[in-house]
Amino acid sequence: MAVKRISISNESNYQELKKDRVIAQGWGDTDWSTLTPDNLQSYIEETNKDKDKKDPSNAVHYFVKDVRPGDIIVGFAGRTCMGICEIPENLERIHNEKESYGWAGSGSNCIGYVDWVDWSEISDDKIFLNFTPSTAGQGVPGVTNYIEDADKVKILWNNYKGKKMIEELKNLLTKVYNLVLTGAPGTGKTHLAREIAEKIVGQNNTDEYIRTVQFHPSYDYTDFVEGLRPCYVKAKNDKQDQDSKQEIGFELKKGTFLDFCEKAAIDKQQNKDKANKYVFIIDEINRGEISKIFGEIFAAIEPGYRGNTKQKFQTQYANMHNDSNEFKDSPFKGGFYVPDNLYIIGTMNDIDRSVESFDFALRRRFTWMEITAESQAIVMWTANELLSRGFDLGKLQNRMNNLNKKIEEIPGLSKDYHIGPAYFSKLKDYHTNEAYDKLWKNHLEPLLKEYLRGMENIDTNIGILKEAYNNEN
Repeated sequence: MAVKRISISNESNYQELKKDRVIAQGWGDTDWSTLTPDNLQSYIEETNKDKDKKDPSNAVHYFVKDVRPGDIIVGFAGRTCMGICEIPENLERIHNEKESYGWAGSGSNCIGYVDWVDWSEISDDKIFLNFTPSTAGQGVPGVTNYIEDADKVKILWNNYKGKKMIEELKNLLTKVYNLVLTGAPGTGKTHLAREIAEKIVGQNNTDEYIRTVQFHPSYDYTDFVEGLRPCYVKAKNDKQDQDSKQEIGFELKKGTFLDFCEKAAIDKQQNKDKANKYVFIIDEINRGEISKIFGEIFAAIEPGYRGNTKQKFQTQYANMHNDSNEFKDSPFKGGFYVPDNLYIIGTMNDIDRSVESFDFALRRRFTWMEITAESQAIVMWTANELLSRGFDLGKLQNRMNNLNKKIEEIPGLSKDYHIGPAYFSKLKDYHTNEAYDKLWKNHLEPLLKEYLRGMENIDTNIGILKEAYNNEN
């Protein structure tokens, strides 16, 4: 991921590019749509072999050659930041339909479709970046130059993308009610779930309106919905008023989910449309026996039944709901339902259990979103102060991406086995000079060997993965 700049001249020119959703350069008459990664380099070398590298047309050709998916482009008018965009994974290279963009000169070229974001959405400081000319197009307006403050731009851009993702997932959750964040270990899914929840309930209400549980093999219906729990009760034959003898008995207790639903339901009954919103987070949702945990309330969590007090579900211990236990004043005394001011977020690591074996009765009631290692990296590393500790975030991301690409190439592994950025956050625990070696030896190598257990050529594959990990380019 490189950070580069192009000159756009002024605000009106930027707005024109933004409206047309293009990134453009102002010289030459090349039809970029005819060029592919296979023929681009030879085309550039042939058409520019007799030109000075400072020549504008030469410079624009080199820009097209060098630009890569994930590169961040900042558009400037003078030294003022106007907008920012990211080169998409599959950049659709185009030839402009206009004769000219005017400001760029006749024959100006639209290199590809991008989505520009106003710099004001990224930062309040419009003039803070330092840049140095690239070897191509040195000092020529409109030609891409590399920005020295690259890490600063990466942090701003990824913070923006992170906030945008949270806003989009929040909006999605309010429509579908049930959401699962899935992906490789260490991609920050639990933290992201909490941020989405805080966005929904308001950050001042987090403790009261957000509840989190973690599923595990011994977690069951009595923990989640309701069940009989051991308690001390007065001995049946004890007639003493003081110092009564006690013996072990059982009483009906609400599970964590039912108790939280009850709280949301009472709020809804009392405040109607002004009721607060509640979010229930299930961490590692696929580690529990789903059908045993949810039981008959599978249907109750379905969006179509949300808030439907006329179609309640009878739980396993509904016959014991009475005025002598916790259900005395419960809105679920006559049956259970999930209120429509309550939302559910689950998280799961794909490699903990095959997605295909996940309970399909519940699976179809959730919307699934994959969280990738790359999407969370810069935001997570910034929060862990890796930049302030002297780590180059660009090189760090290259290490992670190179390692994950090699993991995918090993037969039997896949993107589900990617190393998430949370593992790289452990670098802060070591002295900078030895951090990468320590991270590999103490954390990554043992994990990767576990992934490779039972496979052939373990040592060879570990060597390949280590070489990829050490590659900062």
